[in-house]
Amino acid sequence: MRLGFSLLLLGCAACGSPTLDAHAALAVVNLSPTDGAVDVPLASSQSACFSAQVLAGDASDAHFWVADASGNHAPGLQVVLSPTDAHCVTVSHEALAAGSGYVLHVDSGVRAADGSGSLPVTVESHFTTVAPP
Repeated sequence: MRLGFSLLLLGCAACGSPTLDAHAALAVVNLSPTDGAVDVPLASSQSACFSAQVLAGDASDAHFWVADASGNHAPGLQVVLSPTDAHCVTVSHEALAAGSGYVLHVDSGVRAADGSGSLPVTVESHFTTVAPP
């Protein structure tokens, strides 16, 4: 994944020389389940964790969702910031179909809470649920 950087040169009144302020784009550091995972429990939730805390308003189904192979969003979709770590967003929903393929979708544009950057690309994790009994 490419990371973008924004640069801002600021003058230093006391020293007369410019200083450099670099901001890295927000990055996904962990997806659960991982791409290619199999035997994912039907009633499990999925998550995406980032390099910085996520802006609370961006933890929504406009940026995060789980969908089947036809692109249908999982029923009962709920997206929230993790109550224990604002670097992570949890996606929950009603039980998924057994033995089916799904994708956890994280849309580009999710912003860091501190204003340091946003996710420059869409990130996805494809997974398959546990087979029917």
